[in-house]
Amino acid sequence: MRPTSWMAGRRAIHATGDYMATPTRSKCGFVGHVQAYGWVVDMGDLERRLQLVHVELDHRFLNDVDGLGAPTMENIAAFVWGKLTDLPQLHRVLVKRQQNGEGCEYFGPVSEAVS
Repeated sequence: MRPTSWMAGRRAIHATGDYMATPTRSKCGFVGHVQAYGWVVDMGDLERRLQLVHVELDHRFLNDVDGLGAPTMENIAAFVWGKLTDLPQLHRVLVKRQQNGEGCEYFGPVSEAVS
């Protein structure tokens, strides 16, 4: 699992006009065969990609991040997944709020309708 962290604000759903700053951490897990160079995923490439996600989310109001939608943990996890979707080894994205340990694991979009 490769972690990255950020501090961001969001407007509460039942907002009184106040903003909340929420320290958040995400981790990305990968599954796959070891490549010719001895790794499943190039950690240098992954670090560069996660830094781009960090820049998009850190010290921002999450409500205002293009493409994120409502700043729920589920949407944040899907947003991070979307930034890494071209890595076929991507297995899951875990998002956790550091202050209370609440979290969400995202394993990618559902490929067929759930009944």
